[in-house]
Amino acid sequence: MSLAEVRPRQSNSQIQAGELFQNSEGHFIGQCNIIGRFTGELDLVPVGRDAKRGEQSPDFNVFLTTQKDGRCHVGAGWIKETKRANSSVPEFVSMSLTHPDWPSDLSLTAFPPDKAKGEKNWRVVWSRPRVAA
Repeated sequence: MSLAEVRPRQSNSQIQAGELFQNSEGHFIGQCNIIGRFTGELDLVPVGRDAKRGEQSPDFNVFLTTQKDGRCHVGAGWIKETKRANSSVPEFVSMSLTHPDWPSDLSLTAFPPDKAKGEKNWRVVWSRPRVAA
């Protein structure tokens, strides 16, 4: 997949930032583009059950590979269950990323493909942080 194929699409308050493919080992790999932050390859590496320290421990270590920085660990991901009873998305991956060059942390969400629409890859979306009233 080329970066030209991963153009940000906006939907309501979410912006599609990339796509991930899940391989047979459980890794999620794909291109992602957050304008002003990074363009590169995300790799979500599963944390083994033996390495998890409890329920709050992440399910994935997130690595980012860019031309500028090479490969570096930028955060973690957690498998979350949808709380809505009518949802067609039973699970998704919530990610929290950080890097010294970024002005603030970044939260991304990966949603599974919609097989009814012929999608094959997980969609990575960025949502604007909510401002407290």
